[in-house]
Amino acid sequence: MDGITDPNYKHNHVARRLVSKSVFGDSMGTVASGSKAKMSYDVELDSKWNVENLYMYALIISEKTGYIHNMAYCKAINGFMDSEE
Repeated sequence: MDGITDPNYKHNHVARRLVSKSVFGDSMGTVASGSKAKMSYDVELDSKWNVENLYMYALIISEKTGYIHNMAYCKAINGFMDSEE
């Protein structure tokens, strides 16, 4: 289907907005093993988005290697994280 577009195609699981300052995220500094760290963000949702289908994702990534140490996600509205708090 090279060169053909489908105007009815649904794009699922796409990033709508980054809440960090860059695609590389925001530094949490050094967090000692066994310690907890927390960051908070306010997000303005576009009124065109179906919020029932929106999820928030958070990743802890090594700045040096790009290794993903941890990830959590939850529904944007009344969601609960899938990891321990």
